[in-house]
Amino acid sequence: GEDGEDGEDGGAPDPGACALSEANLEKLSRGEELSLEDLTPEELAAFERAAATGELSHMVQPWKPWWRNPDARELKLARDGRRMIVELSDAPAPPAAADDGAAPETPPPPPPDAPLPPLSSITPVKPHSALKWHLLDVLAAYA
Repeated sequence: GEDGEDGEDGGAPDPGACALSEANLEKLSRGEELSLEDLTPEELAAFERAAATGELSHMVQPWKPWWRNPDARELKLARDGRRMIVELSDAPAPPAAADDGAAPETPPPPPPDAPLPPLSSITPVKPHSALKWHLLDVLAAYA
């Protein structure tokens, strides 16, 4: 066609054009979320194409695992899994870092309040002797 839309003349889509339908744009303007089921086949194809080419990568903030947070290095747990050092004061949190586009630091998850039960109380089956090596394999995958 003469209006230059993709599909009619075989040309490339306008990079500045919005691929969403009016109904989906209205849904977003109301603050509602969209799911893949909300997309038309054309919208879904455009989304998948944009995801595959990396066009959407600037919109996704990389996740930073909590164990890489400096606070995680200071976390000390007793053998039963509880925190060894319990903070008694409600000191104010340090000022937040400036938003430089980096992933926000995820605080380490809180340790359990109650002691962890021994494995022997959970199951009568003795763990295989190679379990410690499997655990290392799993942890190494996240390093």
